[in-house]
Amino acid sequence: MSRDVQDMTMEPLVDGMISLIRKNLVANTALTADAHAGDTEVSVEMSTRFDALEDVVFMDDERSYDPSTGQHSGVEWNKVAEQPTEAHKIVLKSPLGRDYLVSKGARMQKTVKRVVLYEKDVLYGDRNVIGADFVAVCVDPESKASDWLALPGLLGTEYRMAILVYVKSGASAEQEDYAIRVCNAYADTIENLLQGNIHMDLAIDEVPLAWDAAAGATHVYVSAADAAAWPPDRCCEYQVSDAMRADYYCNIVSCEAMSSSTSSSSRPVESTSTEAAGSSSRSSSSGTTGMSSGSSPLSGSTASESSTSTRSASSSSSATESPSSETTSLSTSSSSSLSSETSDLGHLHRVCLSVPLMRTYRVADGASLKRFKRYLYDSRCERVEYGVTQKGSAILKAARLSWYGKETEQHVFPQRGRG
Repeated sequence: MSRDVQDMTMEPLVDGMISLIRKNLVANTALTADAHAGDTEVSVEMSTRFDALEDVVFMDDERSYDPSTGQHSGVEWNKVAEQPTEAHKIVLKSPLGRDYLVSKGARMQKTVKRVVLYEKDVLYGDRNVIGADFVAVCVDPESKASDWLALPGLLGTEYRMAILVYVKSGASAEQEDYAIRVCNAYADTIENLLQGNIHMDLAIDEVPLAWDAAAGATHVYVSAADAAAWPPDRCCEYQVSDAMRADYYCNIVSCEAMSSSTSSSSRPVESTSTEAAGSSSRSSSSGTTGMSSGSSPLSGSTASESSTSTRSASSSSSATESPSSETTSLSTSSSSSLSSETSDLGHLHRVCLSVPLMRTYRVADGASLKRFKRYLYDSRCERVEYGVTQKGSAILKAARLSWYGKETEQHVFPQRGRG
Protein backbone atom coordinates (compact mmCIF):
# COMPACT_ATOMS: atom_id res chain seq x y z
CA MET A 1 0.00 0.00 0.00
CA SER A 2 1.01 3.59 -0.40
CA ARG A 3 2.38 5.40 2.63
CA ASP A 4 0.82 8.65 1.40
CA VAL A 5 -1.80 9.65 3.98
CA GLN A 6 -3.92 11.22 1.25
CA ASP A 7 -4.29 7.79 -0.38
CA MET A 8 -5.98 6.39 2.74
CA THR A 9 -9.02 8.67 2.60
CA MET A 10 -12.44 8.19 1.02
CA GLU A 11 -11.68 10.51 -1.89
CA PRO A 12 -9.44 8.10 -3.91
CA LEU A 13 -12.13 5.40 -3.65
CA VAL A 14 -14.82 7.74 -4.98
CA ASP A 15 -12.50 8.88 -7.78
CA GLY A 16 -11.78 5.23 -8.54
CA MET A 17 -15.50 4.44 -8.77
CA ILE A 18 -16.03 7.40 -11.10
CA SER A 19 -13.16 6.19 -13.28
CA LEU A 20 -14.59 2.65 -13.35
CA ILE A 21 -18.01 3.90 -14.47
CA ARG A 22 -16.54 6.21 -17.08
CA LYS A 23 -14.34 3.52 -18.59
CA ASN A 24 -17.12 0.96 -18.83
CA LEU A 25 -20.23 3.04 -19.52
CA VAL A 26 -18.64 5.90 -21.47
CA ALA A 27 -16.95 3.46 -23.82
CA ASN A 28 -15.90 5.19 -27.04
CA THR A 29 -13.35 3.72 -29.44
CA ALA A 30 -12.18 4.93 -32.83
CA LEU A 31 -12.18 2.65 -35.86
CA THR A 32 -8.67 1.81 -37.08
CA ALA A 33 -9.77 0.63 -40.53
CA ASP A 34 -12.60 1.69 -42.82
CA ALA A 35 -15.84 -0.22 -42.24
CA HIS A 36 -18.16 -0.69 -45.21
CA ALA A 37 -21.83 -1.43 -45.68
CA GLY A 38 -22.46 -5.14 -45.09
CA ASP A 39 -19.49 -5.65 -42.74
CA THR A 40 -20.09 -7.55 -39.51
CA GLU A 41 -16.52 -7.29 -38.21
CA VAL A 42 -14.84 -3.96 -37.44
CA SER A 43 -11.31 -2.98 -36.40
CA VAL A 44 -11.18 -0.67 -33.39
CA GLU A 45 -8.55 0.87 -31.13
CA MET A 46 -9.66 -1.20 -28.14
CA SER A 47 -12.44 -3.76 -27.73
CA THR A 48 -12.21 -4.69 -24.06
CA ARG A 49 -14.85 -2.28 -22.75
CA PHE A 50 -17.52 -4.00 -24.84
CA ASP A 51 -19.32 -7.23 -23.96
CA ALA A 52 -21.50 -9.63 -25.89
CA LEU A 53 -25.06 -8.44 -26.64
CA GLU A 54 -24.37 -4.85 -25.60
CA ASP A 55 -25.91 -2.05 -27.66
CA VAL A 56 -23.51 0.19 -29.58
CA VAL A 57 -23.81 3.10 -31.98
CA PHE A 58 -21.64 3.97 -35.00
CA MET A 59 -21.08 7.53 -36.05
CA ASP A 60 -18.60 9.85 -37.77
CA ASP A 61 -18.01 13.56 -38.20
CA GLU A 62 -21.11 13.85 -40.38
CA ARG A 63 -23.53 12.98 -37.58
CA SER A 64 -26.05 15.59 -36.48
CA TYR A 65 -28.86 16.01 -33.96
CA ASP A 66 -31.96 18.17 -34.17
CA PRO A 67 -33.04 19.05 -30.60
CA SER A 68 -36.41 20.36 -31.79
CA THR A 69 -37.43 16.99 -33.21
CA GLY A 70 -35.10 14.71 -31.25
CA GLN A 71 -33.94 13.14 -34.50
CA HIS A 72 -30.41 11.91 -35.21
CA SER A 73 -28.75 11.52 -38.59
CA GLY A 74 -25.44 9.98 -39.62
CA VAL A 75 -25.59 7.34 -36.87
CA GLU A 76 -26.41 3.65 -36.81
CA TRP A 77 -27.43 1.39 -33.94
CA ASN A 78 -26.09 -2.14 -33.65
CA LYS A 79 -25.25 -4.85 -31.12
CA VAL A 80 -22.09 -6.78 -30.20
CA ALA A 81 -22.59 -10.36 -31.36
CA GLU A 82 -20.02 -12.15 -29.21
CA GLN A 83 -17.50 -11.54 -26.45
CA PRO A 84 -14.38 -9.95 -27.99
CA THR A 85 -11.39 -12.31 -28.01
CA GLU A 86 -8.99 -9.89 -29.69
CA ALA A 87 -7.97 -6.47 -28.46
CA HIS A 88 -8.80 -4.73 -31.76
CA LYS A 89 -11.71 -6.69 -33.29
CA ILE A 90 -15.45 -6.56 -32.62
CA VAL A 91 -18.05 -8.79 -34.27
CA LEU A 92 -21.47 -7.21 -34.82
CA LYS A 93 -24.86 -8.89 -34.74
CA SER A 94 -26.15 -7.06 -37.83
CA PRO A 95 -24.34 -5.92 -41.01
CA LEU A 96 -23.55 -2.22 -41.21
CA GLY A 97 -25.92 -0.21 -43.35
CA ARG A 98 -23.39 2.33 -44.61
CA ASP A 99 -19.67 3.11 -44.80
CA TYR A 100 -17.75 4.50 -41.82
CA LEU A 101 -14.37 5.90 -42.84
CA VAL A 102 -11.36 6.58 -40.64
CA SER A 103 -10.75 9.79 -42.57
CA LYS A 104 -14.15 11.02 -41.35
CA GLY A 105 -13.54 10.21 -37.68
CA ALA A 106 -15.49 6.95 -37.64
CA ARG A 107 -16.02 5.56 -34.15
CA MET A 108 -18.16 3.25 -32.05
CA GLN A 109 -19.64 3.90 -28.63
CA LYS A 110 -21.61 1.95 -26.05
CA THR A 111 -25.26 2.82 -25.43
CA VAL A 112 -27.97 1.81 -22.98
CA LYS A 113 -31.49 2.02 -24.40
CA ARG A 114 -29.98 4.08 -27.25
CA VAL A 115 -28.79 6.72 -24.78
CA VAL A 116 -25.08 7.42 -24.33
CA LEU A 117 -23.70 8.66 -21.02
CA TYR A 118 -21.32 11.61 -21.31
CA GLU A 119 -18.03 11.50 -19.38
CA LYS A 120 -18.73 14.99 -18.03
CA ASP A 121 -21.97 13.71 -16.49
CA VAL A 122 -20.38 11.18 -14.14
CA LEU A 123 -20.03 13.39 -11.07
CA TYR A 124 -18.37 13.38 -7.64
CA GLY A 125 -21.12 13.66 -5.04
CA ASP A 126 -24.84 14.33 -5.34
CA ARG A 127 -25.94 17.70 -6.70
CA ASN A 128 -28.86 20.00 -5.98
CA VAL A 129 -29.12 20.78 -9.68
CA ILE A 130 -28.37 18.20 -12.36
CA GLY A 131 -27.09 19.92 -15.48
CA ALA A 132 -26.95 16.81 -17.63
CA ASP A 133 -28.71 16.90 -20.99
CA PHE A 134 -30.43 13.57 -20.42
CA VAL A 135 -28.75 11.10 -18.02
CA ALA A 136 -26.28 11.68 -15.17
CA VAL A 137 -24.58 9.46 -12.60
CA CYS A 138 -23.50 10.84 -9.21
CA VAL A 139 -21.14 8.93 -6.90
CA ASP A 140 -21.87 10.15 -3.38
CA PRO A 141 -19.71 9.07 -0.39
CA GLU A 142 -21.86 8.12 2.59
CA SER A 143 -20.01 6.60 5.53
CA LYS A 144 -16.84 5.03 6.92
CA ALA A 145 -16.84 2.62 9.85
CA SER A 146 -14.06 0.60 11.53
CA ASP A 147 -13.89 -2.46 13.76
CA TRP A 148 -11.12 -4.69 15.08
CA LEU A 149 -10.69 -7.99 13.28
CA ALA A 150 -9.79 -11.34 14.84
CA LEU A 151 -6.12 -11.03 13.87
CA PRO A 152 -4.02 -8.85 16.21
CA GLY A 153 -3.22 -5.40 14.89
CA LEU A 154 -5.69 -5.50 11.98
CA LEU A 155 -8.45 -2.93 11.74
CA GLY A 156 -11.32 -3.60 9.35
CA THR A 157 -12.76 -0.54 7.61
CA GLU A 158 -16.01 -0.43 5.66
CA TYR A 159 -16.71 2.34 3.15
CA ARG A 160 -20.17 3.05 1.75
CA MET A 161 -21.21 5.01 -1.32
CA ALA A 162 -24.47 5.80 -3.07
CA ILE A 163 -24.44 5.70 -6.86
CA LEU A 164 -27.33 7.81 -8.12
CA VAL A 165 -28.74 7.66 -11.65
CA TYR A 166 -30.83 10.61 -12.85
CA VAL A 167 -32.76 10.78 -16.13
CA LYS A 168 -34.80 13.80 -17.23
CA SER A 169 -38.46 13.03 -17.80
CA GLY A 170 -40.48 14.55 -20.65
CA ALA A 171 -44.02 15.88 -20.40
CA SER A 172 -45.80 13.26 -22.49
CA ALA A 173 -46.70 9.77 -21.34
CA GLU A 174 -44.36 8.26 -23.95
CA GLN A 175 -41.43 10.43 -22.83
CA GLU A 176 -42.02 9.57 -19.19
CA ASP A 177 -42.22 5.87 -19.97
CA TYR A 178 -38.95 6.07 -21.92
CA ALA A 179 -37.18 7.96 -19.10
CA ILE A 180 -38.21 5.30 -16.57
CA ARG A 181 -36.91 2.50 -18.77
CA VAL A 182 -33.60 4.29 -19.42
CA CYS A 183 -33.09 4.98 -15.71
CA ASN A 184 -33.80 1.36 -14.74
CA ALA A 185 -31.55 0.03 -17.50
CA TYR A 186 -28.62 2.23 -16.45
CA ALA A 187 -29.03 1.21 -12.81
CA ASP A 188 -29.06 -2.48 -13.74
CA THR A 189 -26.01 -2.02 -16.00
CA ILE A 190 -24.04 -0.39 -13.18
CA GLU A 191 -25.14 -3.12 -10.76
CA ASN A 192 -23.86 -5.81 -13.14
CA LEU A 193 -20.57 -3.94 -13.46
CA LEU A 194 -20.12 -3.78 -9.67
CA GLN A 195 -21.13 -7.40 -9.07
CA GLY A 196 -18.46 -8.43 -11.56
CA ASN A 197 -15.78 -6.67 -9.47
CA ILE A 198 -16.11 -8.17 -5.99
CA HIS A 199 -12.37 -7.75 -5.34
CA MET A 200 -12.45 -4.23 -6.67
CA ASP A 201 -9.33 -2.13 -7.28
CA LEU A 202 -10.34 1.52 -7.11
CA ALA A 203 -7.14 3.38 -6.22
CA ILE A 204 -4.74 2.60 -9.06
CA ASP A 205 -1.92 4.48 -10.77
CA GLU A 206 -1.18 3.40 -14.33
CA VAL A 207 1.55 4.17 -16.85
CA PRO A 208 1.72 2.86 -20.45
CA LEU A 209 4.69 0.72 -21.42
CA ALA A 210 7.02 2.41 -23.88
CA TRP A 211 8.12 -0.90 -25.41
CA ASP A 212 6.81 -4.43 -25.81
CA ALA A 213 7.66 -6.81 -22.96
CA ALA A 214 8.47 -10.47 -23.67
CA ALA A 215 7.40 -13.48 -21.61
CA GLY A 216 10.11 -14.35 -19.07
CA ALA A 217 11.44 -10.80 -18.87
CA THR A 218 12.02 -9.32 -15.41
CA HIS A 219 11.75 -5.72 -16.55
CA VAL A 220 9.57 -3.37 -18.56
CA TYR A 221 10.26 0.00 -20.14
CA VAL A 222 8.51 3.30 -19.46
CA SER A 223 9.23 6.78 -20.77
CA ALA A 224 11.67 8.99 -18.91
CA ALA A 225 8.87 11.49 -18.30
CA ASP A 226 6.88 8.85 -16.37
CA ALA A 227 9.78 7.18 -14.56
CA ALA A 228 10.06 9.68 -11.69
CA ALA A 229 6.65 8.62 -10.38
CA TRP A 230 7.63 4.92 -10.31
CA PRO A 231 10.52 4.56 -7.82
CA PRO A 232 11.53 1.19 -6.30
CA ASP A 233 9.02 0.23 -3.63
CA ARG A 234 8.67 -3.28 -2.16
CA CYS A 235 5.62 -2.30 -0.13
CA CYS A 236 3.32 -1.40 -3.01
CA GLU A 237 1.98 -4.07 -5.33
CA TYR A 238 2.26 -3.83 -9.11
CA GLN A 239 0.91 -5.63 -12.12
CA VAL A 240 1.69 -5.66 -15.83
CA SER A 241 -1.43 -5.98 -17.98
CA ASP A 242 -2.87 -5.25 -21.38
CA ALA A 243 -6.33 -5.09 -22.88
CA MET A 244 -6.97 -8.82 -22.50
CA ARG A 245 -5.00 -10.23 -19.57
CA ALA A 246 -2.87 -9.43 -16.52
CA ASP A 247 0.19 -10.95 -14.87
CA TYR A 248 0.92 -11.92 -11.27
CA TYR A 249 1.30 -9.17 -8.69
CA CYS A 250 4.92 -8.16 -8.13
CA ASN A 251 7.17 -5.47 -6.68
CA ILE A 252 9.50 -2.93 -8.29
CA VAL A 253 13.14 -3.71 -7.53
CA SER A 254 14.80 -0.80 -9.36
CA CYS A 255 14.19 1.87 -11.98
CA GLU A 256 17.18 2.93 -14.05
CA ALA A 257 17.70 5.29 -16.97
CA MET A 258 18.74 3.89 -20.34
CA SER A 259 21.25 5.48 -22.70
CA SER A 260 22.57 5.01 -26.20
CA SER A 261 25.63 3.31 -24.73
CA THR A 262 23.57 0.62 -23.02
CA SER A 263 24.72 -2.85 -23.98
CA SER A 264 22.67 -4.73 -26.53
CA SER A 265 21.86 -7.45 -23.98
CA SER A 266 19.81 -4.98 -21.93
CA ARG A 267 18.15 -3.17 -24.80
CA PRO A 268 14.41 -3.52 -25.39
CA VAL A 269 13.32 -6.37 -27.61
CA GLU A 270 12.25 -5.33 -31.09
CA SER A 271 8.60 -5.88 -31.88
CA THR A 272 7.63 -7.52 -35.15
CA SER A 273 4.75 -5.05 -35.31
CA THR A 274 5.71 -1.66 -36.66
CA GLU A 275 2.64 -0.29 -34.97
CA ALA A 276 3.91 -1.38 -31.55
CA ALA A 277 7.58 -0.42 -31.85
CA GLY A 278 8.40 2.65 -29.84
CA SER A 279 4.83 3.87 -29.75
CA SER A 280 2.93 4.78 -26.64
CA SER A 281 -0.16 2.98 -25.42
CA ARG A 282 -3.42 4.24 -26.76
CA SER A 283 -5.39 5.91 -24.03
CA SER A 284 -8.54 4.18 -22.83
CA SER A 285 -10.09 7.60 -22.41
CA SER A 286 -10.89 7.95 -26.09
CA GLY A 287 -14.49 8.26 -24.95
CA THR A 288 -13.81 11.95 -24.35
CA THR A 289 -14.00 12.60 -28.05
CA GLY A 290 -16.93 12.55 -30.40
CA MET A 291 -20.26 11.79 -28.88
CA SER A 292 -19.08 11.94 -25.29
CA SER A 293 -18.79 15.72 -25.54
CA GLY A 294 -22.07 16.33 -27.32
CA SER A 295 -25.25 17.78 -25.94
CA SER A 296 -27.93 15.35 -27.09
CA PRO A 297 -29.09 12.07 -25.55
CA LEU A 298 -26.96 10.35 -28.17
CA SER A 299 -23.68 12.22 -27.89
CA GLY A 300 -21.61 11.09 -26.23
CA SER A 301 -5.51 -1.24 -2.35
CA THR A 302 -6.53 -1.37 0.75
CA ALA A 303 -5.52 -3.99 2.97
CA SER A 304 -3.33 -1.38 3.08
CA GLU A 305 -0.62 -3.25 4.77
CA SER A 306 -1.97 -6.78 4.52
CA SER A 307 0.41 -9.38 3.21
CA THR A 308 1.25 -9.83 -0.44
CA SER A 309 0.16 -13.45 -0.21
CA THR A 310 -3.38 -12.35 0.59
CA ARG A 311 -3.38 -10.07 -2.44
CA SER A 312 -1.98 -12.70 -4.77
CA ALA A 313 -4.69 -15.14 -3.81
CA SER A 314 -7.21 -13.00 -5.65
CA SER A 315 -5.13 -12.57 -8.81
CA SER A 316 -6.67 -13.49 -12.13
CA SER A 317 -6.42 -17.14 -13.06
CA SER A 318 -5.53 -16.10 -16.55
CA ALA A 319 -2.21 -14.90 -15.20
CA THR A 320 -1.14 -18.52 -14.75
CA GLU A 321 -0.64 -18.92 -18.47
CA SER A 322 2.87 -20.21 -19.02
CA PRO A 323 5.29 -18.76 -21.58
CA SER A 324 4.60 -20.23 -25.00
CA SER A 325 5.46 -19.79 -28.63
CA GLU A 326 3.99 -16.29 -28.30
CA THR A 327 7.43 -15.26 -27.07
CA THR A 328 8.78 -15.76 -30.55
CA SER A 329 6.76 -12.78 -31.74
CA LEU A 330 9.41 -10.62 -30.13
CA SER A 331 12.99 -11.09 -31.26
CA THR A 332 15.97 -10.29 -29.06
CA SER A 333 17.69 -8.25 -31.69
CA SER A 334 21.11 -6.72 -31.28
CA SER A 335 21.72 -3.00 -31.29
CA SER A 336 22.63 -3.08 -34.96
CA SER A 337 19.10 -4.18 -35.84
CA LEU A 338 17.46 -1.28 -34.06
CA SER A 339 16.38 1.55 -36.29
CA SER A 340 18.02 4.95 -36.02
CA GLU A 341 14.79 6.25 -34.55
CA THR A 342 14.92 3.90 -31.55
CA SER A 343 18.64 3.25 -31.14
CA ASP A 344 18.95 6.20 -28.73
CA LEU A 345 17.37 4.88 -25.55
CA GLY A 346 17.75 8.07 -23.53
CA HIS A 347 13.98 8.53 -23.51
CA LEU A 348 13.40 5.20 -21.72
CA HIS A 349 13.71 3.95 -18.17
CA ARG A 350 13.94 0.26 -17.33
CA VAL A 351 11.74 -0.84 -14.41
CA CYS A 352 13.00 -4.11 -12.92
CA LEU A 353 10.37 -6.42 -11.41
CA SER A 354 10.61 -8.99 -8.61
CA VAL A 355 9.18 -11.84 -10.74
CA PRO A 356 9.40 -12.69 -14.46
CA LEU A 357 6.46 -12.03 -16.73
CA MET A 358 4.31 -15.02 -17.63
CA ARG A 359 3.36 -13.81 -21.11
CA THR A 360 4.13 -11.18 -23.74
CA TYR A 361 2.64 -7.69 -23.46
CA ARG A 362 2.41 -5.47 -26.54
CA VAL A 363 2.15 -1.70 -26.61
CA ALA A 364 -0.38 -2.04 -29.43
CA ASP A 365 -2.65 -3.98 -27.03
CA GLY A 366 -2.61 -1.26 -24.38
CA ALA A 367 0.15 -2.76 -22.22
CA SER A 368 0.70 -0.86 -18.97
CA LEU A 369 2.26 -1.02 -15.52
CA LYS A 370 -0.22 -0.58 -12.65
CA ARG A 371 0.34 0.31 -9.01
CA PHE A 372 -2.31 -0.80 -6.50
CA LYS A 373 -2.58 1.57 -3.55
CA ARG A 374 -5.71 0.10 -1.99
CA TYR A 375 -7.22 -3.39 -1.91
CA LEU A 376 -10.88 -4.07 -1.18
CA TYR A 377 -11.18 -7.71 -0.19
CA ASP A 378 -14.98 -7.56 -0.23
CA SER A 379 -17.17 -5.13 -2.18
CA ARG A 380 -20.60 -5.34 -3.72
CA CYS A 381 -23.82 -3.55 -4.55
CA GLU A 382 -26.24 -4.64 -1.84
CA ARG A 383 -29.37 -2.77 -2.87
CA VAL A 384 -30.94 -0.96 -5.85
CA GLU A 385 -33.89 1.42 -5.40
CA TYR A 386 -35.96 2.99 -8.18
CA GLY A 387 -38.14 6.08 -7.93
CA VAL A 388 -38.74 9.75 -8.76
CA THR A 389 -37.06 12.81 -7.30
CA GLN A 390 -37.05 16.57 -7.81
CA LYS A 391 -33.87 18.53 -8.51
CA GLY A 392 -34.55 22.24 -8.67
CA SER A 393 -37.51 22.70 -10.98
CA ALA A 394 -36.95 19.43 -12.84
CA ILE A 395 -38.69 16.14 -12.10
CA LEU A 396 -36.20 13.32 -12.66
CA LYS A 397 -36.51 9.59 -12.81
CA ALA A 398 -33.96 8.26 -10.36
CA ALA A 399 -32.30 5.09 -9.15
CA ARG A 400 -30.05 4.60 -6.12
CA LEU A 401 -27.44 1.86 -5.79
CA SER A 402 -26.04 1.19 -2.31
CA TRP A 403 -22.41 -0.02 -2.49
CA TYR A 404 -19.94 -0.99 0.21
CA GLY A 405 -16.32 -2.06 0.19
CA LYS A 406 -14.13 -3.48 2.97
CA GLU A 407 -10.40 -3.22 3.49
CA THR A 408 -7.93 -3.85 6.31
CA GLU A 409 -5.33 -1.65 7.93
CA GLN A 410 -2.41 -3.03 9.94
CA HIS A 411 -1.35 -1.23 13.10
CA VAL A 412 1.94 -1.85 14.91
CA PHE A 413 2.13 -1.46 18.69
CA PRO A 414 3.26 0.27 20.82
CA GLN A 415 2.30 3.41 18.94
CA ARG A 416 4.15 6.67 19.41
CA GLY A 417 2.23 8.96 21.73
CA ARG A 418 0.91 12.25 20.36
CA GLY A 419 -0.10 13.90 23.60
